[in-house]
Amino acid sequence: MFNSKWAIIIVIIIAIVGGYSVYNTNSVKGWLHSSKTKRVKDPSATNHIGAPLARNGKKVLIVYFSWGGNTRAIAQYMHETIGGDIFEITTVEKYPDSYDPCVEMAKNELENDARPELTGTSISLAPYDTVLIGYPIWWYRAPRAVLSFIERYDFSGKDVALFCTSGGDDIEETVDEIKNLKAMRGANFERSLTANVWDGILPWLRELGF
Repeated sequence: MFNSKWAIIIVIIIAIVGGYSVYNTNSVKGWLHSSKTKRVKDPSATNHIGAPLARNGKKVLIVYFSWGGNTRAIAQYMHETIGGDIFEITTVEKYPDSYDPCVEMAKNELENDARPELTGTSISLAPYDTVLIGYPIWWYRAPRAVLSFIERYDFSGKDVALFCTSGGDDIEETVDEIKNLKAMRGANFERSLTANVWDGILPWLRELGF
């Protein structure tokens, strides 16, 4: 009886430790993926395709960086919903499609606070009143390519709203860094959004005034 009791306790301990190890492994591996965001048909979206929501006549630009495609899907949905223009941030040195090589490259950029060189395509912010900027969260921070883009411009006087996709982290971890960039001085920051569920996107856009 004594041996059986201790055998049960040992099995429970092993199960707990094993589960903890798997959880931590998934947490580490999941930093690069926006696993909670799925590209599914949102019935509310069909009401706005061809008749975008407006924001008091203000001209809108949606800017995004995407590696796995989740942030791109969210940005495109927003574009269908509110209209305006859309722009994708791309780098001269492409991020590898394979997970582990991309992790190493992105981790090195974060550790060195690098500013990856962007492709030659550029835009003028002058015509836009509102700029929405989207990105995945990598280790609680925005990818350095997003900072490369922001630092090209002067956002003074612009309404800026940030949105992200993530494996579970909240966007607030990244907001202060972006707000404190010199290029963002004088910008009016709207409420940000962690866009891990589709149901939250349209209410957020309406809250912004669309």
